[in-house]
This record gives sequence, structure tokens and C-alpha cells, in this order.
Amino acid sequence: MATAPVSTYYMDDDYARELHIEAPTSAVYAALTTLDGCSAWWAPASGSAIAGGELRFTFDDPDAPLILRVTEATDVSDQSSWIAWQVLACEFLPDWKGTTLSFGITHVADGTTDLRFRHTGLSPRLECFEQCQEGWNYYLPSLRAYAETGTGTPHRPGIALEDQELGRLSGPDSVPPPRRRRGSRPAAPGLA
Repeated sequence: MATAPVSTYYMDDDYARELHIEAPTSAVYAALTTLDGCSAWWAPASGSAIAGGELRFTFDDPDAPLILRVTEATDVSDQSSWIAWQVLACEFLPDWKGTTLSFGITHVADGTTDLRFRHTGLSPRLECFEQCQEGWNYYLPSLRAYAETGTGTPHRPGIALEDQELGRLSGPDSVPPPRRRRGSRPAAPGLA
């Protein structure tokens, strides 16, 4: 699945990315539905990553975790899977409350996986968009690396993301923005 390296977001576009992962769908599904998997590519996780469960991700303040409801975690063997997390609370990024993170996992004939990620509600209209875009551009390649090799680059408490990501956003693990849609409105000033 190829994506064009276009850097324009439109005001109503949700953050979205597509990744090709050189690992079976089961490895990607496990990275998103187990506490060990989630902790290995994003941040320390606790709670339950199965459908109906509540996930808590701890970044720098253990008293203010990101709290998500797992609204869907459908595994259709080695064909396709769908996972959705609704943000219930996020003190450090209040714009996230009520947004939804979704992961579509599709089996590819050669045994690899295509991942479609969308953070519904995270658009350039939000104050945190650029910061969050940088974060996802770091953590989604971490998810890919974890599924492919067993080693991701999760959040490290006390270390700023810009220090963690040095060299990560322009190399082979970088993730280009989605393709520009015809007829969409132009991006907000400074985001193009």
C-alpha cells in the first residue's frame, strides 16, 4: 500500500495514516490488544485491551493517564481485524476527549499486513494538532517496528518526544501524511 508524500492537511481532515507492516496480522493485532504489546510501542499500559475494556496509558504523570474505552476489538483470523479506542479522559491533551483512535488491519497475500489508522476528531482545527501529528508520526513507526522485530520505541517518561524522535521522522520509518483529496478545503495557514 503506497502513500504519496504530500504534506497538506485540510481543516476537517482527521489525522490518518496507512502503513505496510512486514509481519502477520496476528502480530499487529496482538500489539494493539495486549498490555505488553501496547506498552512496547506506545506507553506503559494497564487495564484491559479487549472489547469493552478500559485502557490506561501513562506518559509522564502517573496520576493523569490517558484513559480509553476499547469499543471494538474484532479479530477475523488472518484476514482482517478492526480495533477502536474512544478517549474518555486525557488531562495533558484535553482536545483528545471524545476522539476515537481506530486501527484497520488487513491481511496481504504474501503474509504481511496493511494497517489503516485514523484518529477521528484530531484535525487541524484543534490546538494540539501539530504536536499530536508529530507524536503519531513517531509512534506509528514504533508500532510497525514492534510488530516486525519485537522491539518498538515507546514513550520514555521524562524524555521529551523531540529528543526521542531524533532521526526518526525523516528515515525509512517515517510515515507520510494522507493523500490530498480533490475538492477539499485548503489547510489552515501554517499547516501546509
